[in-house]
Amino acid sequence: MHGFLYVYEPAMFEYLGNSLAATFAHRRKRELLLKDLLNYELTAEQIAALPRCGTPPIANLAQCLGVWYVLEGSTLGGQMIARHLSRQFGAAAAKVTGFHGGYGDRTQAEWQAFCRLMELHLPPEKADEIEEAAQSAKLTFHYLSDWLQDI
Repeated sequence: MHGFLYVYEPAMFEYLGNSLAATFAHRRKRELLLKDLLNYELTAEQIAALPRCGTPPIANLAQCLGVWYVLEGSTLGGQMIARHLSRQFGAAAAKVTGFHGGYGDRTQAEWQAFCRLMELHLPPEKADEIEEAAQSAKLTFHYLSDWLQDI
């Protein structure tokens, strides 16, 4: 995921504009994952050598929001992974599950807030943009899956 977020996250912020970038700033995941990798005792050189995906196919805000949908939705599943790791490894898991822990006990509320943001920026009257965001989300799932299989 580091190689995916390393490339995707900055690209996504390019399309948000200043006000949305401020709204989305706390949703950054790249630094959480980097901290987990460092806590897992990877060196900066090892992390820099990890594979990275190619340029994201994002050309506008609707496509950007489609990608955000995938990444924000993954915080819900990430919490399940974090709980599993905590059951398996106890307190030691806490230092390497910052990324998977999402927003902690605020994850559900953050997901709902994100859905409201999506509705605000992609209201029903913007059907073409909604479709573009949906296609972008599907493409992101496929792209991530294909990239992970290739590395």
